[in-house]
Amino acid sequence: RKSPVLAGGDYITTESGTGLVHTAPGHGQEDYLTGLKAGLDLLSPVDDAGRFTVDAGERFAGLNVLKEGNEEVVAALQENGALLRAEDYGHKYPYDWRTKKPTIFRATDQWFASVE
Repeated sequence: RKSPVLAGGDYITTESGTGLVHTAPGHGQEDYLTGLKAGLDLLSPVDDAGRFTVDAGERFAGLNVLKEGNEEVVAALQENGALLRAEDYGHKYPYDWRTKKPTIFRATDQWFASVE
């Protein structure tokens, strides 16, 4: 794609950030719906352990999304002249109440069985 897709959503505010967010249609309900409206592909390049798959690119494959993967994405953006600014930002993030570990929302194949 030569130009980025810009799409808005009711869930985007300037009250808890800049008002600019990325959209990953394979990772969250709001992103999924925004992606559908914008005609974006449903891509979920993260495995069950929270690591990037090869679908994210060879450079990122195997890296933990929330740790070194994040750092590598920022480095890649900077190398390509696509990074305006980077800063750590504390925001609300979902955690599993039992393990106290962060959760990653992913679109996955599922099946359901009726018990009736």
